[in-house]
Amino acid sequence: MAGGLIIPLTDEELRQLPLPTARAIELVGFLPTADVDPIRIGPGYYLQPQGSVAAKPHVLLRQALQRAAKVAVARYVWHGRERLGLLRVQRRGDHPARAVVARRDP
Repeated sequence: MAGGLIIPLTDEELRQLPLPTARAIELVGFLPTADVDPIRIGPGYYLQPQGSVAAKPHVLLRQALQRAAKVAVARYVWHGRERLGLLRVQRRGDHPARAVVARRDP
């Protein structure tokens, strides 16, 4: 540091720092859907946008992933820990396509 002052942080203080992905999903990259082995994926969770500001980007991302036949590698917070997962589009029966985060347990 410029002044030579070092301030130690405890583990508890580090745990209390907000994670940048606590309220959003960060897209890290994209993969072809065909390259993903479904056996290696944990259970999925449906995503819902929070508020009208998030609705349009949610729909645009879902449509782009579906048209390009891709999945997104996503960084997000689950139970207070930052994790990596796959964001994919899933369509079941007559229900419209929905975005799903598939967890990968370490």
